[in-house]
Amino acid sequence: MQLSIIPNTLDDFNLHELTTIQLGDEFYFIADEVTAALDYADRKAPIDKLDAEDKMLSPHPIRGHMYVLITEAALYELVFASKKPNAKKFQRWVTREVLPEIRKKGYYGKVKLPGFVNRFNLNYGRVSRGYFSVISELFIRLYGSLEMLGYEIPDQAQDGKDIRPDVSVGRLFSSYLSEHHPEHAESYQMYSHMFGNGHTRDAREYPNELLPIFIKFVDEVWIPSKAKDYFKGRDPVALEYLPKLIEVH
Repeated sequence: MQLSIIPNTLDDFNLHELTTIQLGDEFYFIADEVTAALDYADRKAPIDKLDAEDKMLSPHPIRGHMYVLITEAALYELVFASKKPNAKKFQRWVTREVLPEIRKKGYYGKVKLPGFVNRFNLNYGRVSRGYFSVISELFIRLYGSLEMLGYEIPDQAQDGKDIRPDVSVGRLFSSYLSEHHPEHAESYQMYSHMFGNGHTRDAREYPNELLPIFIKFVDEVWIPSKAKDYFKGRDPVALEYLPKLIEVH
């Protein structure tokens, strides 16, 4: 499952961004975003009328929430039924610009996704149901929080090496479990983690019941005690944002 968040480039639609979800060769859309773009006053009723095979609940949380997803066929049906005069303009943008470009390049637009975001997208559906990965949780608790404060984690450090804080967090979390929760030290399995160059490497995924322990470790150990050492030799600009990050966690 690959997640892409597309900035809206159409001025006359009630939509800040469009989320596309790729499952195999099929693309899905968040129903509420589509109905908002097409000016449906009642956003639930048109979704209820869709055939069962054209809608589903997201298999994983998206930005912390579960959403109803709809197929391309359902998007066409909603466009056809919409009273918005230029609804077909939205359909053409999605089907003639957004989706072909994602299929061709893996992303939409002129600017390539940051490496951290791209790896999150690539691995969004590679983790087993009932488990979480380090990068999936850090996308919200670290990358997303820093971005809201005005800082974007760069792809590379000053020495040209990739910046991958999830590697540091993953290694230290393993040690943290052994020291503070030895009964869970072996409570993990491996998944195939994909990188932007297409290479894969085995990485740990943990059962969801360990998520509260992981969140506590990130918020109370890694961010306040380890993040400074991690970033100071890689991107010192991050250091001015860490005190603000600690305040919000």
